[in-house]
Amino acid sequence: MPDLILVDASFANSAPRRIEVEHRVAATTAEVWKVIVDNSTWTSWFDGMSSCEPTSDPESGVGASRRVKVGPMQLDEQFTTWEEESRWSFTVTRTSVPFAKRMLEQIELTAIGTTDQPRTMVRYTGAIEPHPLTKLIFPLLAHQLKATWRTSFANLDKMITA
Repeated sequence: MPDLILVDASFANSAPRRIEVEHRVAATTAEVWKVIVDNSTWTSWFDGMSSCEPTSDPESGVGASRRVKVGPMQLDEQFTTWEEESRWSFTVTRTSVPFAKRMLEQIELTAIGTTDQPRTMVRYTGAIEPHPLTKLIFPLLAHQLKATWRTSFANLDKMITA
């Protein structure tokens, strides 16, 4: 699997390409956080993910790692940010398909509801420096990634509120 250049959370603001998706979830930030940081739930709500396995102690937060399989692609990820109920990000360290040179994915949670009607704004940012081979098709890849996250956040909302 090709290695990617590791990045930290600042890459979310400096990447050559950014993809953003927002979704309102009818739950508290604590409820959303609990599901997002639990690797065992991802195959239930993330569209197309068939496996999500920790490759280190998942409780260790920053520096912990996991391996996921989405469609035909396998990715190794390492967590770079772990701010309880607020912000969570990881850098992609390896992929089975060379589509990026550097990549960071980040999820931010913001409470927007009331005590009686809790709501959380969930924002995904995909920060990417495309691999030279994928620069021409990047718009198509970005469109697909946005669609995947929109569907996945809707699934997350249904899972939490069920």
